[in-house]
Amino acid sequence: MCDATAEYLQNDMKSKDDISLSVCLWSVVCQEREAALDAVMGRMREEATEAGLKDGLKKAVQMLDMIRAGFV
Repeated sequence: MCDATAEYLQNDMKSKDDISLSVCLWSVVCQEREAALDAVMGRMREEATEAGLKDGLKKAVQMLDMIRAGFV
C-alpha cells in the first residue's frame, strides 16, 4: 500500500471516530434534556394551582423547543 493510501485510510478512520464521538455526546445531551423535561412534567402532575401549571407549561415548551432545535 502506498503512503498516500495509508494516510487516507488513517484520516478516514479519525473522521469516523470523530463522528462516533459526536453522536455519543449528542445522545448524552438529548438524554439530559429529556430527563429535565420529565422532571418538569412530573412537577406539573403534582401542581395544584393554575399559576403553577402555567409556569410548568412554559418551562416544558421551552425545553421542547431546545430539544427540537437540536434536530433541525
